[in-house]
Amino acid sequence: MKLLETFLKLTEYTYGFGEEHELLPLLPTGLTKDQFGNYFLEIGENSETMFCAHLDTVGHSKEKVEHKYFKNKINGNTFIGTDGSTILGADDKSGVVILMNLIEKQIPGLYYFFLGEEIGAKGSRAAVALYPDLFKKYKRCIAFDRRDYGSIISKQMGDVCCSQEFVSALSAELSKNGMKYQDDPTGIFTDSAIFMETIPECTNLSVGYFYEHSHNEIQNYDYLRQLAQTVTKINWESLPVVRVAEVKKSVYHSGRNIHFDITLTKDQVELIFLEVSEVLSDENVEQMKCINIKSFGIDKPMIYVSDKSGKNNGKKLTFIFHKDGSIEDGKEEFMDYDEFEEYVLYYYTKYKKKERKYLKDNYLDDDFVLDYLHDEDKPLTDDFLDNFDISEFLFDITQYSYEKNKTIITLQEMEDILEKYNKTLESLIVWLIRHGNDPDKTYGLTYDKEDKVFNLDIN
Repeated sequence: MKLLETFLKLTEYTYGFGEEHELLPLLPTGLTKDQFGNYFLEIGENSETMFCAHLDTVGHSKEKVEHKYFKNKINGNTFIGTDGSTILGADDKSGVVILMNLIEKQIPGLYYFFLGEEIGAKGSRAAVALYPDLFKKYKRCIAFDRRDYGSIISKQMGDVCCSQEFVSALSAELSKNGMKYQDDPTGIFTDSAIFMETIPECTNLSVGYFYEHSHNEIQNYDYLRQLAQTVTKINWESLPVVRVAEVKKSVYHSGRNIHFDITLTKDQVELIFLEVSEVLSDENVEQMKCINIKSFGIDKPMIYVSDKSGKNNGKKLTFIFHKDGSIEDGKEEFMDYDEFEEYVLYYYTKYKKKERKYLKDNYLDDDFVLDYLHDEDKPLTDDFLDNFDISEFLFDITQYSYEKNKTIITLQEMEDILEKYNKTLESLIVWLIRHGNDPDKTYGLTYDKEDKVFNLDIN
């Protein structure tokens, strides 16, 4: 297949949702159209690997694309962009090109070309709903719809989508062909995320485009060509399957209560108790110790006091350990030990005021945020994360971005979204800043204090 010619033809126009069928003459022959309008093809009967990309581009009107080329002065790679009047459409025609090359090389697998990814993954959602049994035989779902270089997405929507064993094995396979890929847990979502409850190992790979959804969008063509050739050499069926795909068990929320159908033995709960005791003995928490450790019991209040007289404002801390593994302190309840540890080390440490001053002095200058920080008793870490699953919030803001066809969310727009969760802008901003306002740590969401907007880094 002539990769460059194919890419240029696929990106000659932009195709929004509802216009993807116009691409059919450019796609491989033999595709089947499902009831929603997605196109798919299966090669081989025994493959357990699924590949996917999406046909639509962001936007609602079909536009002619004027291609422009330039060379990178550092590595000599050829980049393809536009004249600046339209997007390029590398998101995700680059992924389409890769799938087409795999099909031409007759690499076994299920190939799915989805519609409507840019407006909420409509095509992939429909496919799962229409054909729930079709995808159960597959162990891996590989999307080619990630910006930049070298990412193997291991988390989407805040949840693990593939195992570290899978990431390591795939990284090694790509490395054999001179391509450096590594774990990236900062994915928001693409079509492969829709299959996380059905297919064990789901990921999204970088394909070398940048500035997607904008008129500055560009594609490193040399990178795309190398990747398209490399993925035909990988033994996809040999990649390990470790993660368990399962429908999320029913949960209910009350404060931080997240109860799963789990019953632990007393020894298992006691191990959690000992780990918590170790956290509380940290010098930053004034070396608190449990005074009734010898009478430990499930659902029984365990009382911790400071080892230093008069410290921690003379307060005692009480924690209850439940048989489902949750930890309760009277105000919060945790199922996640790491969240508990972070909560303790920031809510109860002597460094709370110091960190608050650092935030004020270095990051935050908006009056409404400073008013929020003025309350010295308010925690800086967990207020925003209380009472809801962050994956639900991430889905909401991503869906909003898709529907509005933009990656910038104003303060008022974000406030409207947060109202559903009874959250404040201030707590969100503090949470973002506490995590360095780093999209790699905040699931692609950042705050621009100069323009007073939120930026969402999708894919």
